[in-house]
Amino acid sequence: ALPPTPPDEESRLLDFVHDGTCGNKVIYGCGKVFSDVVSSLLWRTSFDEFDRIRFVDRNPGTRRFGKFVISLSQPEEVDWESVDAVLICTPTHNEEIGRYLLSKNSRLWISNIAGDAAGH
Repeated sequence: ALPPTPPDEESRLLDFVHDGTCGNKVIYGCGKVFSDVVSSLLWRTSFDEFDRIRFVDRNPGTRRFGKFVISLSQPEEVDWESVDAVLICTPTHNEEIGRYLLSKNSRLWISNIAGDAAGH
């Protein structure tokens, strides 16, 4: 069964994925919130939409979500200068993460799955 994602979070997630104005995107998260978001996304989207999305987690590695296998990168492995937009999917520390990301690339467009804007 699909984990329920709150409707507003789901719409923010899908808007982020389908937004054609941003080139390289990162979905950044950790823990259960992140797993639920990724699972929700995989079931609602065609897989070819992930070619420009990188998944970043402080616990990197390969994870299985149903029939999908996703590779998670560490934040240090990302060339942040080449990233255009980030969606933060963490339950806490969003401001710290936002500051960290903006220190790597001040042009980043940062949004948050919970709805509080973290970027510019």
